Amino acid sequence: MNATLPLAHDPLRSLRLELRALGGCAPSALATLAPKLARALDVDGAFAFSLLEVADAAYRLGHGSEVGTDGALLTLDAQFRGPAPTAWTWLAPPRPAASDRNRVRARDELEARHGEGARAGAKLLLERLGLEGVSLMRVVICHGETALAYVVVFRHGLLGPKHREGLQSLVSPLAERLTRDHAVSEATHASVQSRLSAIGAPAWLVSSTLHIEHANTAGLAQLERDRSQTLERIRIAVQLRRDAAGLAVTPLARAGAPVAYLLVQRA
Repeated sequence: MNATLPLAHDPLRSLRLELRALGGCAPSALATLAPKLARALDVDGAFAFSLLEVADAAYRLGHGSEVGTDGALLTLDAQFRGPAPTAWTWLAPPRPAASDRNRVRARDELEARHGEGARAGAKLLLERLGLEGVSLMRVVICHGETALAYVVVFRHGLLGPKHREGLQSLVSPLAERLTRDHAVSEATHASVQSRLSAIGAPAWLVSSTLHIEHANTAGLAQLERDRSQTLERIRIAVQLRRDAAGLAVTPLARAGAPVAYLLVQRA
């Protein structure tokens, strides 16, 4: 009796096919990328994120996901908002050089390319992330000169050629998918901003990880006047997932992405 044996499962190939097949409905592939990446590459952890410029040389975390870390994205977001960019630009250059775009780099390569300051910055940042003893590889996913995302994988043992080749093989499908996501996000941003602007009271669209994705003019002014108290009220309302701290809370389901919350200040 003849039998056809099933093809061996190739998690990298499956991930590449998934990235190329989807898009257009979810805000970003980054929202679910890290766990899939860690499984496909057989590494201990990963994190992937976008970087948003909110003012001249001022940044915050955009979409992202992580696995195998203890709050790496929140730690990175605090670093991006801080006064010492040399602590993190070796890992996430906002305007990557041509030689840094879409190429997998190991930690030692990054430190060597960015000079002695990068070594000190890398040591400090990885300590804060709880990753000081790991092997690490990073790639900046770009469309032309624009950085779409930063993807990092790490392992407590050595990362070898198979990890580099595997991550490099995902660069092209990731760039294609994130370029589509970016176009959808731009259209969505315009729509959301228009709707928020129609709300007379301060209003914010906040992710489940407490990232403020959108705000109307009154909401931005409220943050300018009293940032710490406003962020604390937002934190309480999102964590309770109900009206609290003077804010009306409306959960918003989004296809392919975590729930977001529309928060409106009550009179």
